[in-house]
Amino acid sequence: MNTTITKPFEILALLFVVLLGQSCGSDPEEPFVPTIGDSDFVLFINEINAGGNPYDWIEIHNPGTEMVQLEGFFIFDDHTNKYQIPPGIAVEAGGYVLFICDETATAEHTNFRLSSGGELVALEDPSGNVVDFVEYPRIRGGQSYGRFPDGATTMFISGIQTLEESNGSSPATVLQRLNRDIAVPGQNDAVTVSVEAFHQQGQVQAIQLFYRLNNGNYDSLAMSASADSTYTGTIPPTQIDAIVDYYIAAIDQNDVKTFRPAGAPDSVDTYVINSTPLPELLINEFLAANDACCPDNDGGIEEFDDWIEIYNPGSIAIDVGGFHLSDNPEDPFKFMIPNNQPSTTTVPAGGYLLFWADAQPEQGTIHVDIKLSSQGETVGLYYIDGRTIDEYEFGLQEANISMGRSPDGSANWVSLSNPTPNATNLTN
Repeated sequence: MNTTITKPFEILALLFVVLLGQSCGSDPEEPFVPTIGDSDFVLFINEINAGGNPYDWIEIHNPGTEMVQLEGFFIFDDHTNKYQIPPGIAVEAGGYVLFICDETATAEHTNFRLSSGGELVALEDPSGNVVDFVEYPRIRGGQSYGRFPDGATTMFISGIQTLEESNGSSPATVLQRLNRDIAVPGQNDAVTVSVEAFHQQGQVQAIQLFYRLNNGNYDSLAMSASADSTYTGTIPPTQIDAIVDYYIAAIDQNDVKTFRPAGAPDSVDTYVINSTPLPELLINEFLAANDACCPDNDGGIEEFDDWIEIYNPGSIAIDVGGFHLSDNPEDPFKFMIPNNQPSTTTVPAGGYLLFWADAQPEQGTIHVDIKLSSQGETVGLYYIDGRTIDEYEFGLQEANISMGRSPDGSANWVSLSNPTPNATNLTN
């Protein structure tokens, strides 16, 4: 009988070969790079909206003289998960058809959503030939990315959308990064509003800021430009309590107007000037790391969610509808408590009201569209105009141990190994 003895250096050599093979086989998949195939069809992905407001969409344009039936075509942002277009959908000669990207996978509704940060989308004919593809950049709400003119090789971001219509000869002014310098102004505060404006194929001729008090008539003022394409305008002090609505309008060399917000003047930005004394309410207890304590059953199943308890030390019940809860003091308007459910949003005199910080507002009025960080942050309650009613900055939290004032309403915060939601805080 012959016996083969494998020497140590041979074992090492074999191991090296195996590892090398594994290494070569573990390379990440090459990114999908489509190429235009030899298709019988001339169609274009002509315009894209990936910023929502209210939904994402892809517009297909047929520049030809005959209608094209799209049955059996594919449209996709992932070549491994294509949406096949069903029967009954066609694009007329010289016309457009819109596909809504909402994951419903029916008719003109695709099985995918678009990324606002940019990605690649493609159109493929029934034979598997790529008819057209577009790699679009980041698109914000109210903007689109389109061909100018229709079917051209050049594509630009435009400040207006022309879904199922011609894009025209050039894009419109883009307005973005709208900001105001004071989040919560008072009666004597002038408020400076700024916006970034650019035009990829033309010139911005003028930008105006429109504002009004208490649903009155709009006043306007010209916004001034700086070197970095930022335009600013200042709304003067109101001297009275008021609801201040404002929006921005830009006009380019073709007299095309762009608005910010995109739906202005029907949709506007607003701030509130309010000198009403703040109500006496306190964040009394919260739990930021809940995995076994105090279940939330509002969604039909038992969930262990973060929560925030509000305490009313006064003698009069207070409805907090229209107030705000936030985990970021720089954004006091992060979540507005619904203001049409007083039976649910009223804190009784000497009593408590619990809000679930579960980022599931669809579960009910007392479910807040934020989650608390167990690593530490700031939790705050803010008035309708954004003024701070109460806020508390906390550090690293332990699971199922709440933090609360002891006694209720005091300045003394303690850890509570036995949390007491909607009840008096008991020291351990």
